[in-house]
Amino acid sequence: ALALPDPLPLGLDGRRVVPFRQDSGRRRHAGEYRTPPLDDPLTTTRPQIVIRQAILPEHLAEIVGLYEAHGWTHAGDPDRLRRAIEASSYSVVALEEERVVGFARAMSDEAFAVYIADILVAPDRQRQGIGRTLAEAIMDHYPIDRFHHQVLVAERGAEGFYRKLGMVPVASYGLTAFIRARR
Repeated sequence: ALALPDPLPLGLDGRRVVPFRQDSGRRRHAGEYRTPPLDDPLTTTRPQIVIRQAILPEHLAEIVGLYEAHGWTHAGDPDRLRRAIEASSYSVVALEEERVVGFARAMSDEAFAVYIADILVAPDRQRQGIGRTLAEAIMDHYPIDRFHHQVLVAERGAEGFYRKLGMVPVASYGLTAFIRARR
């Protein structure tokens, strides 16, 4: 069990926060992450998920398939999506054996700020820790003590997922976010 400090530290918004604990024991090699072990490994025959840096063009078709599965417009122009991934600062895939079951990418100035652009998990593999492990891979790559502006735009309904990762709405810092987008 995780021992929490008493009292809990204060976040920038003045509320008590639970520190984010990173499980370095899940990392086998630099840049590789694995999903948490199952409580009872005998109840499933699925192989463990491995998170690795995305390789193009090797993973592109399956990454496009993830965007299609979620109905994202990105899938309509695979060449443009390929360019977006190549221009990203960091991109990772979740592999179940050779199948891409998840993808995440981020863009950064490599000094202060990082924008987590996309986190996608195959619909049949959601709620199994894959999205969390993808997010942790990005957050480990861009540690908060160095990259103090970590931003993303979430779809409605995903707020709880990001709160569990230690993220909070910008309004809790007294800030307002703006977006310019085609409707």
